[in-house]
Amino acid sequence: MIRSYQLATTLRRLEGVMASPKELRKYADECIRWARAAHTDKEREIFLKLARMWLDGAVRLEKSLGIIDEHLEKRERPKA
Repeated sequence: MIRSYQLATTLRRLEGVMASPKELRKYADECIRWARAAHTDKEREIFLKLARMWLDGAVRLEKSLGIIDEHLEKRERPKA
């Protein structure tokens, strides 16, 4: 229950505010910490999905600001 409150508080802080890529990555890190502390697989999965969304948002913002080159990023990305 407390994590739900923390997540809601974080989301409320972002309403109408343009976050920086650094802030978005910080939110992703927070979700990953919550995923590690999750009590169920479902809870862990939700927090990891949220972390991925924050990270994807950071990358999209960096691309739109010209911070990272999309073509360079594709070449340097390690294969999974």
